[in-house]
Amino acid sequence: FCDSLVEILDAQIRHSLARLNLLLPVNEAITVSYLLSNQPLLLPSGGIRTYHLGVTSVNHVGAKFTPTTIESDHHAIYHIHEDLMSEIVHTICRQGFMDGNFTSNEKNVHAACQKASITVKNMEATNTANILLTLLLRFRDGDETLVTKNYTVTVLYNSRLRLFFRLKSEIVNPSDSYARFSDQIFTLLSEVIRSRISLPLPIPTGAETDRSMIKLQPDRIIFATDFVFPNG
Repeated sequence: FCDSLVEILDAQIRHSLARLNLLLPVNEAITVSYLLSNQPLLLPSGGIRTYHLGVTSVNHVGAKFTPTTIESDHHAIYHIHEDLMSEIVHTICRQGFMDGNFTSNEKNVHAACQKASITVKNMEATNTANILLTLLLRFRDGDETLVTKNYTVTVLYNSRLRLFFRLKSEIVNPSDSYARFSDQIFTLLSEVIRSRISLPLPIPTGAETDRSMIKLQPDRIIFATDFVFPNG
């Protein structure tokens, strides 16, 4: 069923995702509704892809995702692989939203994001993730240099099943010779992550969430929740 659905929707999805509204019947009482109110950012390759066991695939036929077994009595459990989150932040990076200008010692500096990724490995106990960035610093005199930044972000969610992140702290590299720019870069990235990086999850029509929880595994975020139908 899922493979056939992808084939039917593929042409429209490649053209535009704005106002896309999917209604998928689960049973007689529940329908999963998924609505995109605006056209999202285009993915770097411009194509639709799926994730199966953490591997990006363009072949939808016959591919099945077998999630890690989770012992839980929640109504729904979502598996959000870190490669998908990395693609989101890298898209934001490559489209220039993480770029910015600032001044240091009366010298103008332009920061241009070159690469971005998210990892949750070894962060299971803290419900935080790491964002890794490579930035190109361009100085007014023409000099350029690449710097690598590593930040801790808190993984959060709201009642409408949207995952989002908040920049928490920088993991400082003692050998970073451009640490004097760290505060200004942190301020810039904090606003970008707050306003542009989030991941909406499908939710049944008319449902509210209850007993929601986040659990990190070495390669993904597990989000579990119950659905409550106050008007049902």
